[in-house]
Amino acid sequence: AAFDKQVAIKIVNAALAPHDLVRRFQSERQILASLDHPNIARLLDGGTTDDGRPYFVLEYVEGQSITEYCDARALKTADRLELFRKACEAVEYIHTHRIVHRDIKPSNILVARDGVPKLLDFGIAKILESDPSSRDFAQATLPIMTPDYASPEQVRGQAVTATSDVYSLGVLLYELLTGHRPYRNGGRAATDLARAICEEQPERPSTAISRVEEVPSTTGPGLVTLTPERVSGTRDGQPDKLRRRLSGDLDTIVLMALRKEPARRYQSAGALSSDIGRHLAGLPVQARRDSVVYRGGKLVTRHPVGTLSTALGATTVGLALFSFTGAAERGEGGFAARATALVAPRHVTFASRDWMAVASFENGTGDQVFDSSLDTALAVSLGQSSYVNLFSPGSMAGSLRRMRKPTDTRVNAKVAGEIAQREGLKLVLVPAINKAGDGYVVSAVLVDPQTGSPLKSERARAGSQREVLAAVDDVSRNVRRDVGELAGSIANSAKPLVQVTTSSLDALRLFSLGQEQTRQGKFEEGKVFYERALQSDPTFTAARAALGMVEFELFDKEKGRALLADSLAGIDTLTDKEQHQIRAFYATVVERDLPKAVQYWKALITLYPDASAAHNNLGRVYLFMNRYEDASAAFKEAIRLDPYLMPAYFSLETIYLEQQGDPAAAAELSQQQLTYNDQDVWAYVHLGWANLGLGRLEEARRAFERALELRSPVMSPILGGLGATYRLLDRH
Repeated sequence: AAFDKQVAIKIVNAALAPHDLVRRFQSERQILASLDHPNIARLLDGGTTDDGRPYFVLEYVEGQSITEYCDARALKTADRLELFRKACEAVEYIHTHRIVHRDIKPSNILVARDGVPKLLDFGIAKILESDPSSRDFAQATLPIMTPDYASPEQVRGQAVTATSDVYSLGVLLYELLTGHRPYRNGGRAATDLARAICEEQPERPSTAISRVEEVPSTTGPGLVTLTPERVSGTRDGQPDKLRRRLSGDLDTIVLMALRKEPARRYQSAGALSSDIGRHLAGLPVQARRDSVVYRGGKLVTRHPVGTLSTALGATTVGLALFSFTGAAERGEGGFAARATALVAPRHVTFASRDWMAVASFENGTGDQVFDSSLDTALAVSLGQSSYVNLFSPGSMAGSLRRMRKPTDTRVNAKVAGEIAQREGLKLVLVPAINKAGDGYVVSAVLVDPQTGSPLKSERARAGSQREVLAAVDDVSRNVRRDVGELAGSIANSAKPLVQVTTSSLDALRLFSLGQEQTRQGKFEEGKVFYERALQSDPTFTAARAALGMVEFELFDKEKGRALLADSLAGIDTLTDKEQHQIRAFYATVVERDLPKAVQYWKALITLYPDASAAHNNLGRVYLFMNRYEDASAAFKEAIRLDPYLMPAYFSLETIYLEQQGDPAAAAELSQQQLTYNDQDVWAYVHLGWANLGLGRLEEARRAFERALELRSPVMSPILGGLGATYRLLDRH
């Protein structure tokens, strides 16, 4: 009842349970309390019942084990790998907190209905620094863990490290790819299984698939078997096709994770995840530098680990100095960024609906047509993702204002990094375009804003100007994949830029300039740029819709109505987000069908739950319908998502003052607004009227006088409020 939601409760009878079990229970609660990650089930509460039984409460994850989820949806290999990488992120996160899970298996990684995997059950996890008796504890818990996924050192009762979890992840990866575990003899004795784990080399995944017909149809309890029917009926077609997909780098990656010696495995879950990402991107994998090779049925290695680390030591130290400043100077596509990605791949920690700042394109070509146009192109392409949240240009301007920088400051790599640090954004994306012979190279680097270190880099070639937008599309899709979005999601929401915008870079540049002007409130100038964009490309639907909205709202309603009607005729070419926006606007101002407009905004919010402007516009429609409680809720959510969204403050303050008669709430919200924009006239006006209603006359006077200093074109509310305040202060 306290949570008003479905939860999972774990409880133990301390009076009956062995001391070791109670200790593990308390340790699990301690561990969960220290963790906060989107791919780990969250601890909600904990304590002791009145009769002395310890308990804790977890978020309830309704889903399937990761293997069941993949098989039930017939996920292809690439999608399985992307999902597995998210599990690796959770494991990497706990390792950074000095925690080893020690029981990684499919049933402890549940995938919820929304496709988000959650790591569960830290019952035998260990905090490395706080458990000095690691060997004894590992031996004591051996019968509890799942032997099929245990590392050789766990089976032997030796001390465990992060690489022990990496081994278990390797077993899980093997099962996701082949349908069974590396040591798959159904019903084999525990001692035989333990010996196999410690002594036998696992079969290559591609070979295991080629011999899938030999797998018995019934196996031991809980063992998943990939029958020939499952191979042909699920992921990637016939066994030989799947075998080809698994051979090469995937074989190498899996077998490196399953090394018997901890020192020869991947040293972190992040390194394992990075290599899978490189494989998906078609790049050389790190495991190839110490790759697994079978010759004559025996396992041999290509390069000793020690030789590799010695040879690369000096290079790696040099590359660690790459910074935001250097990135800006080198145009982001240079050798340092690419070499860092190749030699020292870093883990990208990014979860669904996390936020990213995108810097302005570094134009190394000298061609003015790429200025502004590619910024819009990349924003439209990335903006089709509901997985990635982009920090909006309006929010960028607001952040610059709080930093006491001009709002038209160019957001280069350094400035984007400062904004991301200030606003708590997860990543910075630094794009660039440069000449390459007769063509161009479009590149983008994902950067950690806290360290300035490059994490991933992407690039695509364009043979001519006409191919540049396609190259931007390629880079955008790869960036979405790099931050963890599933391949299926990308494929379903990645319409080509030449379809959703224009094939004319000049028209796109003019459209971008129109957007910049309207964001600054220069609507006449914005209108002119939209008109010129349409002259350059009469088929540019997004420009026609933007011009129609400006005309209808501010200049010529009939002309605006006609432009919007024409836009609806070609609306199917636009992104889903733009389609809903235009239809909602048309329903609101042209058709006057407010319930229909509400449905369009709600549909958009379902697709893009963090679209702050959609919440604000939904609130506006509710205002027109006199549904003030619904409007307030929508505006509050818009402000929560984007505290720089000034129109949402204006509307909510108006509701507080005019509809709900709550000047205290209006005053508090106005003060909050001013912390994000101390140049907003309406914040001071509303603060003045709120203080007037509260009898705080001096505060009201100061607010109105400050609004007067800002020289708003709308003077009557300021002068009226100031006059009323002066009268009450006897300043007649």
